[in-house]
Amino acid sequence: ILDPKLLLLDEPLANIDQQSRENLRSDLFEVLKKYGKSIIYVTHDRNEAMILADYMAVMNEGRIEQFAPKEEVFRRPANEFIAKFVGVETLIGGIVTRCSQNVAEVEVSNGKGKQIIYVVGRSVKKKKVTLAIRPEDVILYSMDIPPLKSSAMNIFEGKITGIKNIGMFKKIEIDCGFNLISFVTQNSIERLGLDTGKTITAAVKASSIHMF
Repeated sequence: ILDPKLLLLDEPLANIDQQSRENLRSDLFEVLKKYGKSIIYVTHDRNEAMILADYMAVMNEGRIEQFAPKEEVFRRPANEFIAKFVGVETLIGGIVTRCSQNVAEVEVSNGKGKQIIYVVGRSVKKKKVTLAIRPEDVILYSMDIPPLKSSAMNIFEGKITGIKNIGMFKKIEIDCGFNLISFVTQNSIERLGLDTGKTITAAVKASSIHMF
């Protein structure tokens, strides 16, 4: 009883103030490393899961939707439910039109017509897919100095429809014919002169987009 091979901790840090929770989480992480115990840790906090876990199992209505190393779950979620759980803000439906040398070309609607988005990954022609883009992977540029276009970089132009305060970062909502979300600092907002209604250029690397 005092030295179990496996521990189950069901939201042990719930209902604790933020500062105490962060301190206890840090202490718990050190204890786990020191004693090398295997633990099933139940949490609804994705940040907590990312800090403590080696592997993650994401459950939905009592079923495990994905079980994999935590980095794989965060960067390559298996479906839309998991993508939203791990913080993906932009999900775009499209159809694969071409796949060559491990780069897929996905046709999506941008409100004015069709646009090709490049994604690193294998697929088959005419397959319907969903593209998942994390907000921290969306880089914003001033229209005066746009990024260089290449097959490895997706360039979007759109109008800022909203700027929301989410703590240390600002959430920028951009209408590119589809809703694109970027997280930036206050310094970036001031440097780029970001404001609601302004037209902006956004860039996302093909390797940063996950396709399922």
